[in-house]
Amino acid sequence: MPSLSYEEAFRVGDRPVARRGPPLVIMSEIDPSVPSSRVAETAARLSGDGADVVIVGADPSWRPEEIASRVREALRAGRPVLAEAPNEEFAERALEAGAEGVVMAAAMALRAGDLLSEKVVVASSGDINELSEAEGRLSGSRLILDPVVEVPPLGMVRSLSRYLEASSRLRSPILFSAADVTEDVEADTLGVHALLSLMAVELRASAYLVVEETYKSYG
Repeated sequence: MPSLSYEEAFRVGDRPVARRGPPLVIMSEIDPSVPSSRVAETAARLSGDGADVVIVGADPSWRPEEIASRVREALRAGRPVLAEAPNEEFAERALEAGAEGVVMAAAMALRAGDLLSEKVVVASSGDINELSEAEGRLSGSRLILDPVVEVPPLGMVRSLSRYLEASSRLRSPILFSAADVTEDVEADTLGVHALLSLMAVELRASAYLVVEETYKSYG
């Protein structure tokens, strides 16, 4: 097997995150539609399938206590857990419950900067300047930037050029999310993932996000 030489930016749990991949950390999200009674079971299955990090998805209509309860359940799988946070209160409750970090819009992360110090923050934006601002102002966090892969044929090619710019202009690790493509392209989900993951490697992403929002992407 070829050996990989890379600079480690930081760790999520015991998983090293490369400043520029490969390797890629595999993140898998528990969709908010999963009943709370099945969160622990789902987290264990995702972990067994190869997820390095489990993300607990959130529904903005929930009370913030729901995300805290789900984080505690997901932690039973023994993997690092991040929580989707549509606002600061969700982020605070998730972190109190043991989440190692949060997944949120870059603009929201900037407003919650003090709360996120030393935490893992996956910050998403389709605006490189906003990602650059997040990188500057959230320097005390373990920051992963998500330039957002858009849905084909409504902007995916344009968004890939944004990844190239982010890879060369920014210093933080980059997340490649397969979510919008695999969930909205009604064809050969395994093959779509195979192609997207190769693109993620070529774009020097450090993390790859998998979701199971629809039946066709289960497993």
